[in-house]
Amino acid sequence: MAVTYSEMAFKDFKNAFKSDTTDDVQTSTEAAVKNAVEAAAFSNICNCPLAKNYALNAVTFGNKALKETDPKKQKKLIKQAMDMSLDVMTTTPNCK
Repeated sequence: MAVTYSEMAFKDFKNAFKSDTTDDVQTSTEAAVKNAVEAAAFSNICNCPLAKNYALNAVTFGNKALKETDPKKQKKLIKQAMDMSLDVMTTTPNCK
């Protein structure tokens, strides 16, 4: 489930990154943050601390992006969150 939620977060962050309207960026980023929170919870359940840290980093970057008013800085934060979500996907399968 950690991988599934991180995939959904990645997709939503990607949609936010590619979006041109403020409302779409906001909506997609909010959805992505919620999915990243779930990815962190499931990473914790499956005892994968590295994936949990990546997911929490995605949450942090996403929340910062939601508060950012400069579109360029916001896109940079969203890209960082997207990268963290991808890291959850690649790290989780290596957990035991």
